[in-house]
Amino acid sequence: AVLGSAHLPSDDRAGYAGRRLAHRAHRGIEDYSDDSGPGLLRLNCRAIMLIAATFLGIPVSTTHTVTGSVVGVGAARKVSAVRWNVASNIVAAWIVTLPASGMMAALCYLLSKAFG
Repeated sequence: AVLGSAHLPSDDRAGYAGRRLAHRAHRGIEDYSDDSGPGLLRLNCRAIMLIAATFLGIPVSTTHTVTGSVVGVGAARKVSAVRWNVASNIVAAWIVTLPASGMMAALCYLLSKAFG
């Protein structure tokens, strides 16, 4: 039931916007359709990973799990089907984001202490 609910469409606008954004972002990594076998496999992989992480108490990003599923299933199908330059740019952005947001938060805190 839980795996099936991951495939149900969302009626709210945020869910629609999220699906459109994910579709556009992952279309750049590999061509796919969520209605095909590999597309459904990606959705199942994503759901299993999110359930496992939740069960284990591991904080994960849904974006990371979705992207990992797209790359993993695409590479399993055909390694050359994955646009590795796009995938590596995404990984590089993830690596840069954590320290950059930490520095920005520290800067905001220091500014609030200085002027607040």
